[in-house]
Amino acid sequence: RPSSTPASEHKPEGGDGDRKIDMNVEKVPPAGGEGDDLDAPVTVIGWVIKCLSFPLEFVFTWTIPDSGTAAQPTNKYMFSFFCACLWIAGLSWLMVKFATGIGCIIGVGPVLLGTVFLALGTSIPDCMSTAIAARKGEGAIAVSNTLGSNIFDMQIAIGLPWFIFSLVEGEPYPLRHGPLAGPIVFLLLSGLVLHFGLSLFGWKLRRRLGFVLNSLYLIFIIYVFCEEFA
Repeated sequence: RPSSTPASEHKPEGGDGDRKIDMNVEKVPPAGGEGDDLDAPVTVIGWVIKCLSFPLEFVFTWTIPDSGTAAQPTNKYMFSFFCACLWIAGLSWLMVKFATGIGCIIGVGPVLLGTVFLALGTSIPDCMSTAIAARKGEGAIAVSNTLGSNIFDMQIAIGLPWFIFSLVEGEPYPLRHGPLAGPIVFLLLSGLVLHFGLSLFGWKLRRRLGFVLNSLYLIFIIYVFCEEFA
């Protein structure tokens, strides 16, 4: 006797339990093929930055060997580090030359160039690494990175070139200390504010301490500009 149930309502043998999903099936790639860049910029500013940085990315790719990853490093990681240091030294030299030339053209003194523009250019990588460490919950590493960077700058980045100059020339390096008195005072004040601020807030990086430090830096920028153009 034929069943009265319509054919469309027949269920396959075994019920729903026999319906399996093959998790090993390859996913269909998105439109555009496998060459799609997921990190492609989506804004006009992003495209401008990508176009401006493309020459550097191209040169770095062909001049710095692949060092692998932290889990699987290659045997070229030391040579990659050496090549990266050479690029940093060369780009830093170009940055100083360009900044000095622009300062001469627009009439800006070396103190303003060094304490504001060159300092921003050399400190942004430290700022990014500090922010990454802080977001991972490594507050001690974030603060230590900042302190260690400044200590290295003062004792090695300044002391070593002056030492070599004194050995080669046989005389001390002349320095106009007048315009640098203010930045040195702000440097000492920043260290004191950071130390007592961390002590006051229980050695925790709080929003209020960040606001105080940012305000102090803003005051420093205003002071440097007033010293230069007043």
